[in-house]
Amino acid sequence: MEIRNVRTFMMAAELLNFTKTGEALGYSQASVTAQIRQLENELGVRLFDRLKNGVILTHEGRRFMPYATSLLNAVEEAENFGAEDVEPEGNIVIVTGTSISDNLLPGIIGDVCRDWPKLRFQVRVMDDAEAYNADLDDGTADFAVSIKASTEMIRHQVFGEFSCKTVFICRSDDKLAGKKKVPLEEIVKQPFITTDRDENYGHDFERILSSKGLYIDPIAEFSSTTAVMNIIAERGGVTFLPEYVVRTGVNNGTFAVIDAEEDIGLDLLIRFYRNSARWVSPAMRAFIDHIKSMADNDVQL
Repeated sequence: MEIRNVRTFMMAAELLNFTKTGEALGYSQASVTAQIRQLENELGVRLFDRLKNGVILTHEGRRFMPYATSLLNAVEEAENFGAEDVEPEGNIVIVTGTSISDNLLPGIIGDVCRDWPKLRFQVRVMDDAEAYNADLDDGTADFAVSIKASTEMIRHQVFGEFSCKTVFICRSDDKLAGKKKVPLEEIVKQPFITTDRDENYGHDFERILSSKGLYIDPIAEFSSTTAVMNIIAERGGVTFLPEYVVRTGVNNGTFAVIDAEEDIGLDLLIRFYRNSARWVSPAMRAFIDHIKSMADNDVQL
């Protein structure tokens, strides 16, 4: 049973004229007649008596009207199902690297969950762009978040992008903490703690130093930025990290940003990705809208 035939029946029952019904619905009189005949054949009853000056409902036509009304109401509700203003709920899976997982996403997720308490998040840590691509391709992950300085390898749609500065830091009581215009040569000779030397921005950092004839010889290397900051807080030393990673520690006096004589020019891009081929669920839409709102309002990460 075609819904358009039922809609045509209801309009004809109101106007009692097939020609006027066609004009109201954008059909020809012949099309209206064909639709009513098809509906009558499906129901096995005559719905209208055709008279010289128009049509009138038969007894069966009057009996069918409540069913037609209920059917059209149900169709309207079904058509509006996806547009209902309901609170988003469900699970969201995000793949990202350690620095974003440890230092950036907790605050963002906290803000989203404050607005939408029925959302649940799972953050998986991986530092390989192809792994991000694979998880977005097969739907294992809803979103990926990366931080890059050079060519980006993720091939999916960006729905949020933020710039981020990088800084040298040390403990607040270190000799370099209050020193002005510290030469890069002096900074890299300090006991250096590093992370992500072979991947991500660490590779770009060492490439830029090499172009200046400088290099670092780290005394320790960790996959976690949190571990790097813990070591420096307890034992001292110097590291190079995205500014958002160390902001809290700098503000509370644990760390100090070293006033480097030369800006090495390593600005990073934090990008949020999704697979544009996937349907966006209400839960995913809530997260996407939050990130886009942050970008539109130039929120500093």
